[in-house]
Amino acid sequence: MSSFEEKFPAELAHFLHTDSLGRNVLARELLASTNVTAAQLAEAGAPDGLLVVADSQTGGQGRNGHSWFSPSGRNLYFSMLLRPKCRPCVAPQLAIVAALSLRKVACELCYGRNIRVKWPNDLLCEGAKLSGILCTMSCTGSDVDYAVLGIGVNVNTAADDFPEDVKATSLQLLCGAPLDRARVLAAFLNAFEADYHAWMKEENLASFIPRWKECSCLEGKYVEVEQGSRIVSGMVDGITDDGHLRLRDASGKIALAYAGDAHICHR
Repeated sequence: MSSFEEKFPAELAHFLHTDSLGRNVLARELLASTNVTAAQLAEAGAPDGLLVVADSQTGGQGRNGHSWFSPSGRNLYFSMLLRPKCRPCVAPQLAIVAALSLRKVACELCYGRNIRVKWPNDLLCEGAKLSGILCTMSCTGSDVDYAVLGIGVNVNTAADDFPEDVKATSLQLLCGAPLDRARVLAAFLNAFEADYHAWMKEENLASFIPRWKECSCLEGKYVEVEQGSRIVSGMVDGITDDGHLRLRDASGKIALAYAGDAHICHR
């Protein structure tokens, strides 16, 4: 057993205040993907709240199949297994809830920095990516069997360490000092568990919308959203209770973007 696999769960537990999240941890020095491992364990009957965390990944992925930069010893790569009793259509909202929880923690760690959320699930600071979140699920009929929330957070990566084609930042770069990864993860889990329980009571984002509008980097911007072969465009006017992006065109007509990459258009 590697030092990371042995020590990280104990270090994490020291900072945790959760009831279930992070109380059951699988830590590995190297995984292809924490999301894949979490899904495999879910199929085998693993319980709600299981946390899979890796010191490094060889096949970490973001949205739309994009690879996630995953060097060892610096950042957080983890997946949470959740078994919410909800309809499949609302489960993707978990990514938005997690983004808001993580943004709260990042702002506390990096006081004064302008950390924003980009719909649906990225954290940015001055246009550079700090974190990405990916939500996948397995369903049987009208019920969600489980959801896996995979999160990558750039914690202690130096500016010169990022690939040249990657516009990214890290908590260390934003706050000016290296951070304890276990402490950062625990802070997120503590915040997210409360938000997760609040979300499960309503199964919608109504109570989260004020927080979203406060920190959205797209609010009031004209964007185009790729949705398969179709492009939806307009001025961003918040999100719906279901987590869809509201776009208002020049005539005032509202269109909804359900998923996809939003690109700001400078007109």
